[in-house]
Amino acid sequence: MEINFHHMLVIVAFCISPLCSIGAQVSNANSNSSSYKSSSPSGDISPVTEQKCQQLLVAAHRRNVENCRRGSSPCDLAMLSGPETIALAISNHQRNVTACMDGYEPCNHEMLTPKEAQAIAEAERQHNISQCSNGWKPCDLSRLNTQERSATAAADKQRKISDCVNGIDSCDHVSLTNAEATSVSEARNARNFSACTNGWTTCDRSKLTLQEERVVALTDRRLNYSACEDRSVACDYSLLTKSEANLLQGAEQQRNFNACRTGYGYCDLFRLTEREAHIIAAKSQSAIK
Repeated sequence: MEINFHHMLVIVAFCISPLCSIGAQVSNANSNSSSYKSSSPSGDISPVTEQKCQQLLVAAHRRNVENCRRGSSPCDLAMLSGPETIALAISNHQRNVTACMDGYEPCNHEMLTPKEAQAIAEAERQHNISQCSNGWKPCDLSRLNTQERSATAAADKQRKISDCVNGIDSCDHVSLTNAEATSVSEARNARNFSACTNGWTTCDRSKLTLQEERVVALTDRRLNYSACEDRSVACDYSLLTKSEANLLQGAEQQRNFNACRTGYGYCDLFRLTEREAHIIAAKSQSAIK
């Protein structure tokens, strides 16, 4: 039967009392069990032997050690052995160092050694630099030196330019110089031209120059012809030129003839030319003979 921690503590208190030895003697003598239960701390717990007392003491001690390690209650430091107390102190110290190093709470700087405090101060400084350089919060600009402020300002400027190039809402066109605005415009046009030549949905044809429109039109025609050649659903046969349609028709006629002749692939006998039908018929008669 499972015994909760409260019952365990009650039994442990009973185990370490003189009643435990008396109870064990009574149990070993097979005396009246009902009178023994009435002397137990809880009537629903089986008689406590010396062996069970020892097991419960060990379990209670282990639970206390774990609680102390986790920083949870109840934790009785007085119940820890010397090595356990040292191990707990080491664990608590290292956990605090890790929390301070990672910028987590709680961090107790007073528990740090001078060298640890120095290392953590540098880690916190580098973390602040990273936060400011990436435009993240929190960022304490007052903790940056002149060189770091300049680097952060340059990174912030580049980030704003990048936002404008990518069309992000955070773009601040007012903060751009004339040269930067020109560079952003050229970059966005190049980005749009690339989207149009690749057939992407982000393409805005209204922003293409006449020369770019011609290039995109040729690219579209090439992509459409390739799609029709592959019999892709993206093919628009109405956009094919007469020569392209003739090339595809000839290729399809040859494919159909090969399929009918070899017996592999889709074959439409009604689309065979008279010459193709004659060749296939002659081959069939030769196979029968």
